[in-house]
Amino acid sequence: MSQPDRRPVLLIRPDGNERDARALDDHGIASATDPYLVTRPCDDPMPAHRFVGLLAAAGPQTALIITSPRTWGHLESVAGRGPLERALSSALDQRIRVLVTGRGTRGALPGPLAERAETAPNAEALVELLNGTVLPRLRALPVPAVDPV
Repeated sequence: MSQPDRRPVLLIRPDGNERDARALDDHGIASATDPYLVTRPCDDPMPAHRFVGLLAAAGPQTALIITSPRTWGHLESVAGRGPLERALSSALDQRIRVLVTGRGTRGALPGPLAERAETAPNAEALVELLNGTVLPRLRALPVPAVDPV
């Protein structure tokens, strides 16, 4: 009869490992934490500033999809809370669609954005929601006329 494997489960996420370790411990499973992954804001602030501009100009045919609880905090740290909040307010006034993956992602968002967000429990459900509901509705909206520059 072989002995049970006593090697710990290795937890490598950038955060959230403590909760996972407690859950494993509750079931008698050893774990070790060694976060191999690190997330941080981009060194170049231009993409975040460009995103703020796109968000400010967004309309009802826009779907904002957020898949990580870290996204909004990183954007705020690079683009600035004030500009991001103003762009968000404008986008929400224009009735953009907001979709997120998971309660953790939704919980990391500022109030008005979290209130508007449609939550899918995982990436597969998000894709199903997009393909089955959101994209057909967005395609059905009239496209605003844009004067060529």
